[in-house]
Amino acid sequence: METAQVTYVDSTLFIAAAVYSNEIGKAALNFVFNHPQLVTADSTFIEALRSITRRMGKEQAIWMCEKFARLTNLSILAGNAQISAQLIQNYHATGLSPSLSMHLAYMQVNGITQIASLDPAFDKISGIKRVKL
Repeated sequence: METAQVTYVDSTLFIAAAVYSNEIGKAALNFVFNHPQLVTADSTFIEALRSITRRMGKEQAIWMCEKFARLTNLSILAGNAQISAQLIQNYHATGLSPSLSMHLAYMQVNGITQIASLDPAFDKISGIKRVKL
């Protein structure tokens, strides 16, 4: 996979795009639908479904996540033993939450260095550039 233009997207962007009608929500929606090459983890949708359901209800969460999952500019990565091992290592070494450690593991294992996230915790990770909306 050519990773120079690839941007990993965590659940915060999908949630903001689905839930917020303010500037951040509009910027997230624009980014998700218009960035040329995005990638995320299969488990990102668990986080997005959970959060969108709490805020907007189950049907809206399903509808939005189906839209996101069908984006032609989005590749969805599946987990494996290497990602699980990296997640645990990240959780031990970085002070990130398990969820953020997971996103970082997907990025590291797949050679991706750019993430679109609303979480400033990624700003502290060496070698990772966070796209700020």
